[in-house]
Amino acid sequence: MARAPSIRFFLPRKKIALPANFDLRNVNGVNYCSPIVDQGSEGSCGGHGFYAARGPAERIAGTFQGENSRRMIYENAKHRGGISEGVYMIDVMEAAVEDGNCREQYAPYYANDPEAVGIWPPKNPDALVDAKNWRIKTFADCMKDADGSPAKDPVYNIMAAIYFDGQPVEVRGACDGGTPWTHSWSLAWYNGKMSVPPDNDPLDGGHSYAIIGWKTINGVVWFIAQNSWGVTNTLGGFFEFPTATITCKCWASYGGAEIYRMIDAPSVLCPEGQHYNVDAGVCEEDGAGPEPVNCEEQDIECTQQAMKEPDFFTMVYKALMCFFGYFECKFTIARLRKMINKTLGKKTSKTKRMTFGKVGIELSLTVKKLKDEGW
Repeated sequence: MARAPSIRFFLPRKKIALPANFDLRNVNGVNYCSPIVDQGSEGSCGGHGFYAARGPAERIAGTFQGENSRRMIYENAKHRGGISEGVYMIDVMEAAVEDGNCREQYAPYYANDPEAVGIWPPKNPDALVDAKNWRIKTFADCMKDADGSPAKDPVYNIMAAIYFDGQPVEVRGACDGGTPWTHSWSLAWYNGKMSVPPDNDPLDGGHSYAIIGWKTINGVVWFIAQNSWGVTNTLGGFFEFPTATITCKCWASYGGAEIYRMIDAPSVLCPEGQHYNVDAGVCEEDGAGPEPVNCEEQDIECTQQAMKEPDFFTMVYKALMCFFGYFECKFTIARLRKMINKTLGKKTSKTKRMTFGKVGIELSLTVKKLKDEGW
């Protein structure tokens, strides 16, 4: 059961080629995923999907300080939705933005715990205090494009969120969200290899999990997902399904998928031997060119180009060309603003704000300073 998300949608992306295989369990030999857990007989998959999605993102960003509480995010979302069991995925996302989510030790998960089920706010006041330190910035719908219409390529949106942002989508999963769970998938769980469900496949319910990567086998691309049913199948609690499932007729007949990416400060997987320069917004290595990263604030991937500080008008021109897909750029929006402030000076008087189309690029131009410099 889905509600219309009250969030901003994906903006059109300038596509960058993705690898045939990518798995957050093995990125240059490092496993970024959280341990497999078991939700038990409680319908708390929404909280567990969030747990599986956030752990990798925090590890990649270098902010990880313990696993996310499955109990707190689940009870918060359940309270927001006004339901006794299960959650709307939109409520999970909004809870993470507005309240954050504490570490596991402040609100531990025990299935059907009478001291915690249906209780909001949590009994431990430290849970709310800690949660404020872990709020996400915002989130975006992988299944929508900028105008709110169905995404032209939702599979790419999901892959880009995982690869460029280091964000599993919780499905959203390391993308996160909720999807129909049909009978053929229930039967296939033990082997962990799900097929695209037939059009008339009976619905067993809805489920949330995290997509943490993909693999290509004989030309067919399969998503890799982390579930919350313990290590109870041949893939150790993970499962795989064809990417074509995302837009299949069966899922559409049951309302389709809700798949979200959570957005923090940029978290980027750099190639081995490189590191992420937060100020410049690039992966960099001495003597080597920078790598593609996500211009996070506007959800546009731009290939970072090593270049000297340009003059003011060249800088703005090249930034705009990037945003409209005509030029490969160096800038994240935040970086552009820093460069403008550096160029014009920190002291301002009157300012003028300019907005360019749907992209919503806001450049604070100091009118007095421009006149003083003869521009």
